[in-house]
Parts: sequence; C-alpha cells; structure tokens
Amino acid sequence: MSAWTGIEDGQPIPTKVWLSRSKAVAGNGSKSKQTNSIWMPLRKCDCISLNEAPDAGKVHVEGGRATADKEAMALRYNFYNSPTREMCYATWFLLDEKMKDTSRSSDGKQKILPQPLSPDDCEIVEALYQKIAKLRAKSTPITDQIMNETQSLLKSDSKYKVALTRRGDSFRIVKRPASSFSIFSGDVCLQRGYGPYTVEGEEEELSLGPVGHLIFVVHGIGEAMWSRPDVPVPSMIEEMDKARFEIHKLQVREWKEACKATEDQKKVPLPPPPHRIELLPIQWYDRIHSSSTSLMKSLGAVTITSIPALRAIANDVVFDVLMYQTPSFCKEVLNCVTTQINDLFVGFQTVHKNFTKEGGRCSIIGHSLGSIIVWDLLSVLKMKQMKGSKADNNGRSLGTPISIDTLCGNAAVATDESPEEYSWGPILQSPMEETISFQPEFTMFLGSPIGIFLTLRGAHASFDALRGEKPGEISSPFTLPTKNVYNIFHPSDPVAYRIEPLLLPEEFGNAVPAAAILDSSGLRFHVKAKQMQENVINQIKVGTKTFGNIFSKVSDVVSTGNLKDLESVVPQKKEVNCPDSLSFALGGASNPRVDYCLQLGLVDNEYLSALTAHTSYFTNGDILQFIVNKSMANREWKDVDLQDLT
Repeated sequence: MSAWTGIEDGQPIPTKVWLSRSKAVAGNGSKSKQTNSIWMPLRKCDCISLNEAPDAGKVHVEGGRATADKEAMALRYNFYNSPTREMCYATWFLLDEKMKDTSRSSDGKQKILPQPLSPDDCEIVEALYQKIAKLRAKSTPITDQIMNETQSLLKSDSKYKVALTRRGDSFRIVKRPASSFSIFSGDVCLQRGYGPYTVEGEEEELSLGPVGHLIFVVHGIGEAMWSRPDVPVPSMIEEMDKARFEIHKLQVREWKEACKATEDQKKVPLPPPPHRIELLPIQWYDRIHSSSTSLMKSLGAVTITSIPALRAIANDVVFDVLMYQTPSFCKEVLNCVTTQINDLFVGFQTVHKNFTKEGGRCSIIGHSLGSIIVWDLLSVLKMKQMKGSKADNNGRSLGTPISIDTLCGNAAVATDESPEEYSWGPILQSPMEETISFQPEFTMFLGSPIGIFLTLRGAHASFDALRGEKPGEISSPFTLPTKNVYNIFHPSDPVAYRIEPLLLPEEFGNAVPAAAILDSSGLRFHVKAKQMQENVINQIKVGTKTFGNIFSKVSDVVSTGNLKDLESVVPQKKEVNCPDSLSFALGGASNPRVDYCLQLGLVDNEYLSALTAHTSYFTNGDILQFIVNKSMANREWKDVDLQDLT
C-alpha cells in the first residue's frame, strides 16, 4: 500500500499546536530581531493546558510569566513591559523554504520552521486527508481523476488550492497556485502536525518544584539604548530569560547529583525537586526616555546633529547617571521602582497562590546604576525604621497582610542609634511615602559604583559616627534592612567600586583587606597560584625591609661601641589586629564580607576584559552559581547529607 509523507501527527484526530509571534511593531523595551512574521510553537505543556481550557478561557503559560487569552488570541506578559504577541493554533503546517532557523539545527544545517495554516484551511486540508485515508483503507485505487476531484481552494487565500500529489508509492498534500497560468511559485508541501520540537528551558523548569525564591532585578544605565532593535546588545528581558534558563539548569544538575548520591548510599526517599528560582526585571528607564516627555524633547532640541551614534550613547547612557543626581528625578525613579516591585509582588502572588504559604522568599539584585537605586530604596526603608514611622504605602493596598518574618526572613527592627545626618541615603526634595513591602533575603550589587556615590555623599563620616557609638569595633556597625549584602565586581570593570573601605576608619587608608574571591564554583588553580605568589612576594618585601632596618641600626650601634643598645635593635613582638580577619555587619550574620571579586580566566587580559566586564555579569557562571547557592540556602536538600555531595 502507498505511504504518506508529511504526516508527523498520525492520530485519528490531530492535536492542536499553539503558536505565537510578535506583532508588526515591537516597542516598549522589546526587540523584534526580524522575526515578526515567524510563528513559533509554545511549550508543549502550555499547548496541553490551552487544549484543555474552555474556548474563552485564559491560561497561565511560560511558568506563569504570561497569560494566553483564547478569546482574544493574544499572549500578554504578566510581570514586565513586553509587547503583546499574536496567538493561533493549527493542525496543518506549511513547509516553506523561506522559513528557516539556524538556531534549531544541531548538525549545522538549516531547518524549516513549519508555519500554521488558518483554522478554516486546516479543516479543508484535514477533510482531504480523511477522504483519501478512507479510500486507501478500502483499498480503492487512487486514480488521477480522484486526485483532480479532491482539489479545494483555500479560504484564507483563493489564489491557492490544496491538492494531492504522488511521487512513486507515497502521497503528499501540497499547496499550489489555483491557476496554471499563475505567476506565483509552484507547490509547497503541507505537514500534518508540527513535528518534534523543544522550547529552551521547558524541560528544566518542569523538573523543578514551584517558585520558592523570587528575585527582582533592577537594570542600570543605557537600557534605553540596549532595548532598541537596531542595537546588537541583549535587552534586560532577554538577559533575564537567558539567566533564568542557566540557573534552572544548575538547579536540576545539583538535584540530580543529590539523587545519585542518595541512591549510591541506598537511602530513601530521594530528595524532592528544589523550588525553582524566578527572576523578574524591574524597568525604570522609560520614565525619562519616553519621547513624549518635555525633558526628552528639550534634550533632543539641544543635541548637536553631528556624530549621532556617539551622541546617542551620551543621551541614552551617560544621561541616566546625570539625571539620577538630581533630587527630583532621583525620587521619581525610586518611586517608579518601589511601585513596580510592590505591584509585581502582589501580582506574583495572584499567579503563584501558594508562594507565601510555602515559605517563598524575595531578594533584590541591582546592576550598575540599578545597584545605587536598590541601595537608596533600602536606605529609605532604614531611615523610616530608625525614625519609628510606619510606611502607609501611599494608601495603596498590598493585598492580604503578610508577615515579613514568614516571607522574607527576619523583620527589620527600628533603632535609635543613628548619626544626625543620613548621608549614606539619597538626597530627596521631600520624604518618600511608599517603601518596598518586604525585607530582602539577600541584596546583591553587580558592577556597582556605590562606593564612589557614597564617597561623594560623605557617607564615610556617617559610618565612623556609628562606630563611635560602639567602642572597640574596627568596622562600622552600619547595616541595611536586608539579611545579607553582596557587592560583586569584575576586577577589570571600570564602573565598579568597593564598599568595605568606607566601613573602616579613614586612617586605614589603602591598608584594607582585599576583596573576597567569589569561589561559588571552586577556586581555580591559576587563581590559587597567583595568591600564593603574591603572599610570598609580600612576605619577602616585609622581610627584606625589616632586615634592612635591623642591619642599619646594628651598624650604627657597633660604630658607637655601645653594645648594650643591641637589645633595643631587635624588634619586639606586638599584637596587631590583622584587617584580613575583619567582619562587616553590613554583610549580614552569615556573611562576614561585603566585597566579592570575580576570578579572572587563565588567559584574561585586564584591559581587554574591561571592554565587556560591565555587561557580562548575568552570563558569568560563578555569579549564577552564587545566586543558586544563596537562593537555596536552608531550603533544599533537607533529606540529603551535604557532606556526601562534596
């Protein structure tokens, strides 16, 4: 019997596959990347949910980050500002040679992306397929006359029709021009079912448990530029999608390793899947970069038209820093970020209804200027707590009251111990009425210029004043209302600055402890070797200097002939508090340090690395592993002996 080709779904009734695509005009921080006309399939689990939902229903897809509206045939994102996508379903697909995607090719060959027919056209093609299938089931010969009689015009485009073709012993349904004199191209193959496909991140996300740790990520300077379609730099949303996928891969890998260790020890039960980590971007750049604002109109008017590419960098990147230095814009950005965090926190709980019941926790990450914003948000919260005032959230309801102790660790405690001036906080024209509605489990600064901002604000004196209230302490007892603080930087990042030296007395000068090495994935051999080399060189320098001083003094004593003075030449042992052993209250109870330095690669050049260091934090494996370690601390692997995994 003749066989069919182009049949990926051989079921009696084909399964609907749901797809989406970006609309013709992409804006508000999303990039089209020339894929507006290409339909891409949704996750397989989302297709199942949509097929089971009522025709006019709404379904949460993509792990709850988006909602698919079956009535409007639209896919809308729940937690970030990204354009609505068109949505459709199909059972028959067009195999057009023009629709290829190199990213889906594992062997380096381009693969055709099946494109859906309209539902009406799918019915026409399916009717033809079922008619021929019944004839073949009865062993009725498929003659040329039958093949000609079964041709039907497509409803979506009457210039084309569907026809049955035969090549050797195999049949295939094709789309061809309705007229033999048509100027349009020839036959295009049709396929029943989409065929095998994978959506990046689906397998890993389904392997994990529900969300257990929610992390808000505040972007830095230049997002107005990076989000433009013509700029070949990932936008914040794209970076978060990629980072989320890599984090889930790390979580699944560690879970599988834990399961294997448990099986090897013949223990039961196996550890449950860990709660997954969710990253949500916080976008604030459009508050000033919207072309409709009078500020941007004035900026455009005064900008010289020459060298437009360089002036765009100044207007879209440097402008952010200058504007944040103004009290009015500083407050506007802080209000914008605070409102977004609080709104998203409430919206997140409506999608993930058991998040708080299961002990979900929240943290914040700030990158570049975003770290300054996060610092200032926590400073505002700290100042309110220190004054004993209660945030009224500007009359806004955050839903059901939630215990901070239960949700995000220890609640902040107000204190009366504070300097007269809070120079470590933002300069605002008027106090902020709204603050973030939770205390972060951890706060992470990436590539942060906080050190230079605090220096310009004169915060060193405020930190010293706090130390004066607690005699005997070398480092300042200053803290922020967050459980732990990590200031992570690449050694070649020209924008990054340290924080710890500001927490020590000014007389320390440059004699402050080196930043801790971020070794979440283990300390690399060449880094260990470099540390050993530096330690040996420092000891030789100290020993040489000490020996030189002693030799000089001995020569002076011998020349005078008073040998009794030799006792005074030998240095007496003194107790010295080594700065390397210091701990900083700002880091948190379980984190004695604040500054963490990334490890350089074996062949990294400091100056060449400086070109990409500031924009590569969310692709750095050590940072992603560090986020996983801190997010899963004290939550997962309760039934596994961690020592057995080392």
